[in-house]
Amino acid sequence: MAFIFYLALLVFSAAGAVFLFGKYFREVKKMPAIQLQERLSASSSVRRELKERWYNPAETKFYEVILPAFWRGLEKLVTKVRVLVLKLETRLKWLADNIRGRHINLDVGEKSEYWQNLNGAKKNGKNGTKDKPG
Repeated sequence: MAFIFYLALLVFSAAGAVFLFGKYFREVKKMPAIQLQERLSASSSVRRELKERWYNPAETKFYEVILPAFWRGLEKLVTKVRVLVLKLETRLKWLADNIRGRHINLDVGEKSEYWQNLNGAKKNGKNGTKDKPG
């Protein structure tokens, strides 16, 4: 199993090297040996060339395009979550007030006006003392 993994890794690495350096291999084959020797002595390192051709443009694009877009999107997401939390908090406060109003003991003297009206309506409805239209 490990052999297959390492073989696949070797194949993909070789394909990547051909993709990155294929154009240069063709140019080198066409060059005379003397010109090739002169250019090799005058050329910079492969690492520096890769950095200049691939890494620096990718880094520039990341910092100038991708990162600002990420922060804008994150700001929008945080704002939407904040609004949702505020709405949820408002609904929870309403629910807590509603529950608090329902569990007040009706036998104590601290009845709210709502409960006093509700008790009066119940008493009037049961006893039949409420004025009937007519």
